[in-house]
Amino acid sequence: MRANAWVIRIGVPVLFIIGFFLPWWPLMFVAPFIAAFYGYWLPALLLAWCADLIFGTPVGLFHSLVFPCTVAVVLSIVARSVIIRHLR
Repeated sequence: MRANAWVIRIGVPVLFIIGFFLPWWPLMFVAPFIAAFYGYWLPALLLAWCADLIFGTPVGLFHSLVFPCTVAVVLSIVARSVIIRHLR
């Protein structure tokens, strides 16, 4: 899985930047989850935090959740580590 690490290290931030500058905002939310899936937790958290700062606090049902993308990435990181631990 680490053979193409440079693709993840370069491709995920590029995907995030493309999602920021073009009106394809789902790419901004997919990029941190791809990084978290491959085990790059710090870049995933930083990208999720940046996405939350760019879009601000959500309105409606999730208005009390200040950083929804960051919380979702943290939950996916925890789920990945638990699943990896039980599958080995």
